[in-house]
Amino acid sequence: MKVIILSDIHANFTALKTAVKNFGEYGMIISLGDIIGYGPNPVECIDWVKKNADISVKGNHDSALCSDKDLNYFNEYARKVINICREIIPDSMAEYVCNLPLTAEYDDFYFVHANPYSPDSWEYIMSKSRIYYTLKGQKYKMTFIGHSHVPFIAELIGNEIELYKEKVEIKPNAKYLVNAGSIGQPRDGDNRLSYVVLDRDKNTLEIERLKYDIYKTQDMMREMELPDFLIERLEYGR
Repeated sequence: MKVIILSDIHANFTALKTAVKNFGEYGMIISLGDIIGYGPNPVECIDWVKKNADISVKGNHDSALCSDKDLNYFNEYARKVINICREIIPDSMAEYVCNLPLTAEYDDFYFVHANPYSPDSWEYIMSKSRIYYTLKGQKYKMTFIGHSHVPFIAELIGNEIELYKEKVEIKPNAKYLVNAGSIGQPRDGDNRLSYVVLDRDKNTLEIERLKYDIYKTQDMMREMELPDFLIERLEYGR
């Protein structure tokens, strides 16, 4: 069975549709949060996740839709987009987003948007030392995260950690911390969308990268008069 793990769609329905076409046959879809924010299609993306995700958790942009507490931590560009989302997202969809859990478990897997030890602090896990610390305290075989928009597969065996950017064969004596990257706004210098495939039959983890029509998304963002900074960064993957 293939499990598709995606994160940080950020209202980029063009990118999401491109990813979906590449999924092939699968058994489950997991959404790691930040369905909305930054992009031009929050309604379409919420609708897709609601209909298709078997497990979905809440991200910080999702949370900011529901509470000014989280909105206050955002920069002016992110705040502007969330306020637009509050105007155009129907109440029933906003209720769905606001009621999403911060974490979820399935089998020996754990799902959270930002970090497993303090899910609502929205702390980033990016440095090798922070990844190592997280893995050492991890009780699950695999923990899946997003938030940083930078995909990686971290493998811990004993006290040795390895970081991968493509495909890994799952080892019985290892634990894994997996960042799915971002469907809607990659930030690792590569503007291709990213998501992760867990193939339970082949016993592998793989980061998928795909090109999508960035210019189409940018045109829609301009029509909505979203901030130029957010429009331009899509092209550079930063």
